[in-house]
Amino acid sequence: MENKLENSNFAKPWFRYLTLMLYLGLGASFYTYLGAAQVPRAAFWPWLLIWIGLWAWAGLGWLLLLRYRYWPWAWAAVGALFWRLAWGDSLPILSDDFWRFLIDGRLWAAGVNPFLYTPEQLVTAPIAATADLNLVALNLQELYTGCNSKNYYSVYPLFSQTWFATAAKFGQGDINAEVFALRAMLVVADAFAIFGLSRLLAQIGQRPEYALFYALAPFTIIEGAGNLHFETAQLAFLIWSLLAYRQQKYNKSALLFAAAAACKLLPLLILPALVFRLPTWRARAQFSAIVGGLIALSFVPFLSLEFIENIGQSLHLYVGVFEFNASIYYLLRALGFWLYDMNMIATWGKFLSLFVLAAVLFVATFRQRWTVFEQALAAFALYFACATTVHPWYIGNILLLSLLTRFRFIGLAWAFVSFLSYHAYSSGGEKTAFLLAEYGLLLLASGLFYWQFKKNKEHDTSPKS
Repeated sequence: MENKLENSNFAKPWFRYLTLMLYLGLGASFYTYLGAAQVPRAAFWPWLLIWIGLWAWAGLGWLLLLRYRYWPWAWAAVGALFWRLAWGDSLPILSDDFWRFLIDGRLWAAGVNPFLYTPEQLVTAPIAATADLNLVALNLQELYTGCNSKNYYSVYPLFSQTWFATAAKFGQGDINAEVFALRAMLVVADAFAIFGLSRLLAQIGQRPEYALFYALAPFTIIEGAGNLHFETAQLAFLIWSLLAYRQQKYNKSALLFAAAAACKLLPLLILPALVFRLPTWRARAQFSAIVGGLIALSFVPFLSLEFIENIGQSLHLYVGVFEFNASIYYLLRALGFWLYDMNMIATWGKFLSLFVLAAVLFVATFRQRWTVFEQALAAFALYFACATTVHPWYIGNILLLSLLTRFRFIGLAWAFVSFLSYHAYSSGGEKTAFLLAEYGLLLLASGLFYWQFKKNKEHDTSPKS
């Protein structure tokens, strides 16, 4: 097929650019329609068809861009950013987390520590500590109605809070304007992530255009700019940290790594892998001190004994109370019901946390023949396999890191099947059949991809340490 393309009118530059503009324009129209149509989250089956269709559209682009190199990949990457902007100021559909972002942002922009109060405390029974603040002027009531965490304290670190507050300043009480500001920030973050990923791929001997697996994936577009999840910003800092690490600029890498953790705390999972590969104990101590010191400093603007208690309480909920889209934990939970006729989440949550910690340290210490990217991917895979709560947008870390390894298609498969977890919002709760389908398809895809890799070792393009 490649020769036919090269020897036909289809190979003419003007035609290639025309078809590229058509491809990107249609893609942008799809996402514009999604934002405008506001298909409700409960409409799972229509959304599933949309999801499959968007992945098919991305697959066409990957085929023409990566296999046949029919279009300039950098143009396609820029076009993918416009796909993200196509959402405009439309409200997120699949996730209602953004309401909490807006509440935190308005509070901090008004000088109130967002970690000290729950939305419930502020809206239904304003406390004496905020008596001098005109809470009515912040219009928290309209945000409170959609908020899904009314009784929980915030857990979002400094950088996320900074962007929330920036959006509040920009929007001046206009919800759509605040949403647009947050979306614009995430599009900029994605631009840095795509550029950094292409540079790192080139550094490790892989094709830089593999960054299009991230750029065109409906997962990154919908869960990032679409649903306003700030894993996108975390991933941007993380990829540049890994690039600096690869270049042996360890202080710069530590600085960027701390910035990633100041968006979301998840990157701390791979800190042991980065630290233990450093050449000297002094380098390890320095890297750890920079990361730990900067993360500690990032909480100084909010620091108080009450803040520590509140954030500890919220983090405990994610380990010992919340349950969603889990895999291994659900098997253990079923075992607990069978043996003791009770939900043993407090026990299993602590056990799995200790297991993940031990496994991550083992991988960091005894699997250094792997690349650092493979170690990091293994750490995240272990964590999400054992976690009690796995929201689909968390898988962004898996997808990004997998693109730096030979297991890129497993990361893409996980990103694709993660959408099945949304079935819970249409059926009044999770159904075993969908969980089995999600994780069964993931295991099947992983097995097939790994078997194909072993069968065709000559196609191995894995990076070298």
